[in-house]
Amino acid sequence: MRYISYRSKLRLRGALTGALIAVLVLAALGIGAFLYLARYIVYTPEGARLDFSAGQDAASPLGATFQVERPDPIPGAGLVADTGPKEPQTITRITGYYADSDMLTDPEGLRAALRGIATPAAVLLDVRSIYGNFYYPSALDGAQTSTLINATAVEALIRELAANPSLYLIAWLPALRDPAYALAHQSCGLSLPSGALWMDSEGCYWLDPDNDQVVGYLEQTARELQGLGFDEVVFDDFHIPDGAAIYYKGDAANAVTEAARRLQANLDGIAVSFSTQNAALAPYAAHIFFKENDGAQVSALAAPFAGALEPLSDHLVFLTSSRDTRFEAYCVLRPALESGG
Repeated sequence: MRYISYRSKLRLRGALTGALIAVLVLAALGIGAFLYLARYIVYTPEGARLDFSAGQDAASPLGATFQVERPDPIPGAGLVADTGPKEPQTITRITGYYADSDMLTDPEGLRAALRGIATPAAVLLDVRSIYGNFYYPSALDGAQTSTLINATAVEALIRELAANPSLYLIAWLPALRDPAYALAHQSCGLSLPSGALWMDSEGCYWLDPDNDQVVGYLEQTARELQGLGFDEVVFDDFHIPDGAAIYYKGDAANAVTEAARRLQANLDGIAVSFSTQNAALAPYAAHIFFKENDGAQVSALAAPFAGALEPLSDHLVFLTSSRDTRFEAYCVLRPALESGG
């Protein structure tokens, strides 16, 4: 048997110890790498994969984040919690009352007036000003609440009306006239040749209907209204103004029509309507709304929609304080409170 010297034994023992340490170090590095990469594991219906853009907010006990892929949110829109919208109602002919922003300053008087109406009936409420301020506490990202109206009291009124199964609740929304949103997202606004936002005679900025973020914002607003209990949303100011100074390179008419089509196609459970004289929007509208007190204008306003909406008597809705009998051929909503009440 070959004799191994003491010095050789020491060298062999050192080599084995070094090899063991190297193995332990490599194992530790491997475990560390696994724990680090685990936070980027994304589980999809096709299996698991690494995604280094994945968020790291919610950690597991091992420091890893496990998430399920979901569609991207609508650009620039805040997340709206599902508040369990009521089942959508169907209505053949709208008759009832409307409440504009002036009436909303007296929510108790409005509540008392509506409590005494005969049902079933439709009730239309303003929900946002032309300056972009909401009349209820909106949860939309960046939403501003009006300081001229008790928004909490209006929200309570909305929920009370929505809980009444005999009422058909309609929201009136100035869609593309929204200075608050335009200022916060200036690439979404209509502009001058200089790039500055174009302003109308009432000091309002307008949004571009051809902008995906704008359409997404309107969809999110409609879904929030649906969650509050509204059965229908009326998009007012749904056009590009005739401002000679507006710098618009696209087809304005087509942009408006396409935006209407997308809203009608993407919104389920809440009826989509428009306040407009543009008959091109008729195919995408549950109803067409007019604010008009002159009975002599009724026929002229109805004429462009003949053939596009049948029967016209069920699809055209007039908001009017007039008792002119020419309005009675169509749907009519009258003031819930007397002017100044």
